[in-house]
Amino acid sequence: MDIQKTITNLPNAPGVYLFKDAQGTIMYIGKALSLRRRVSSYFTPRPHSSPKSAVMAKKIASIDHIQTPSEIEALLLEADLIKEHQPRYNVALRDDKTFPFLKLTVRERFPRILVTRKRIDDGSLYFGPYTDARLLREAAWVLKKIFRLRGCKRMPKNVCLEYHLGQCMGPCEELATEKEYRESVRELTLFLEGKGKRLIRMLTRNMRQASANRRYEQAAALRDKIAALGSLSQKKEAISGPLIESLDELTELKSMVSLPRLPRRIEAFDISNISGTNAVGSMVLFCDGAPRSAGYRRFKIRTVPTMDDFKMMGEVLRRRFTRLLREDSPLPDLVVIDGGKGHAGVARRVLKELRLDAIPVIGIAKRLEEIWLVDRNAPLRLGPRSKALKLIKRLRDEAHRFAQGYHLELRDRAMLASQLDEIPSLGPHRKRVLLQYFDSVRDIQKADLKTLQEVDGIGQKTAQTIRDFFTPRH
Repeated sequence: MDIQKTITNLPNAPGVYLFKDAQGTIMYIGKALSLRRRVSSYFTPRPHSSPKSAVMAKKIASIDHIQTPSEIEALLLEADLIKEHQPRYNVALRDDKTFPFLKLTVRERFPRILVTRKRIDDGSLYFGPYTDARLLREAAWVLKKIFRLRGCKRMPKNVCLEYHLGQCMGPCEELATEKEYRESVRELTLFLEGKGKRLIRMLTRNMRQASANRRYEQAAALRDKIAALGSLSQKKEAISGPLIESLDELTELKSMVSLPRLPRRIEAFDISNISGTNAVGSMVLFCDGAPRSAGYRRFKIRTVPTMDDFKMMGEVLRRRFTRLLREDSPLPDLVVIDGGKGHAGVARRVLKELRLDAIPVIGIAKRLEEIWLVDRNAPLRLGPRSKALKLIKRLRDEAHRFAQGYHLELRDRAMLASQLDEIPSLGPHRKRVLLQYFDSVRDIQKADLKTLQEVDGIGQKTAQTIRDFFTPRH
């Protein structure tokens, strides 16, 4: 890709830019008031540029961008994309103390929306947590402006400039009734709960009703609110963060296992080798307490010919972390192993060999749901209501499901291959393409002539032979 030509074609407008490496992986996401000026600055020598920026610039192979109507919308979109893709060169907040929330003071007669780092039991509604405090302050300002909530800590006797700018409903002089104000608070709550489409439908009905009743000023205000919310929804700019429950789980896990930081990125591993055949391993990735399926990986066991779970786990972990180091990919904050102290010990030895022993490891034993730490002689027994235990069990169960699914797939394919050997005149090439096309014996048994002929190299005559082979004889 001609980087210089790409930069020249970038608009001199606000937006978000995405730097990708040679494999097409997003390395960095940033926002800009002017996309062209900001992106070009990475390729212009500067005396005070950081080493990180210089290293990153050398790896950039392509650039994508998304133009936005304003810099504020670029801020919101940037946060959404960073959360979704987690690029390696974007610095993430690592400690739970840094997480900010949006707070809606619903216990007040005329509630406010504000940014806080403390979540206390005061009856307010809390949304988040979020990963970018500066961005969140901008978002709070935008939302306050759209829903026209007051920003003053104490109610004044007279309306202030915000009212005259159309950014407050003016409850201090009773220019809005408590019922009208509460309706705006309800709309904001719907939006923050992720019900933006439902809110826009509701506002649209109200706008049409107001217009039909010749309340044109009210209809115009609703039209403007719909336009502002529609812009946010269409560009995926509605701010979102991990559920409160997820943060509680992660915080408890950090405390119970004495982790150095909040385990926002967790990898869990399992082995599946039913009856000693088609042994496989799995790795699942959870980010901020939620599964991220794009990061899942599966492994065929290559070097362990016997039924030895410990050696199989060692092979999977060695392959996984060797690759992470080679590709300079993000490392997990915690490794969870499906198994007891022995399995966790294998993981610790492999990580130590690779000089990654700073990564914490825990094992979860199936029988009693015990948590094993490699430096303890006795397991941790977390209560059935433990949020940390619920998270660990979700990780373990998902890794097990993913490993077992891969094992069954390989077993089905092996059965299919053995049955294909019995079909007359079916050579190695045609068997190979059939195995690549169909995932199971059942799929090929159910396939009709037309479907079989869609497989590369399978003509009408061969398709009929296959169909006859799998058709029961009476």
